[in-house]
Amino acid sequence: MSGLALSSVEICALFSNLLDNAIEANRKCPAGMERRISLLCARREKMLMISLSNSMEKEPKSQEHRHAETAGQDRKLHGFGMRSIRKVVDSYHGNMKTDMRDNEYSTVIYLAAFKEQIS
Repeated sequence: MSGLALSSVEICALFSNLLDNAIEANRKCPAGMERRISLLCARREKMLMISLSNSMEKEPKSQEHRHAETAGQDRKLHGFGMRSIRKVVDSYHGNMKTDMRDNEYSTVIYLAAFKEQIS
């Protein structure tokens, strides 16, 4: 996709954190449960749209734990990936929506990330 204003570091922050979270959620799925990750990146008019959905074992117990829970040593870094994603989204006047239902977690991001919009 040409004409992106995002730096390689910002692109890496978005995709590596989204995929890391999806892979971690898939690892927690019990044996026999379908494990799936779906990633779509496309230009929608003047916006960059990134959509990622993945299987997850269960929904969190409460509204305040709506982001995937982290176990073990990763607790120290819990939330760092989502904060990195949010920082990029905010830098490009974007919008991020997350949703959980029926053992699926989805994230949809829209960014004003094309050079002709920024200049």
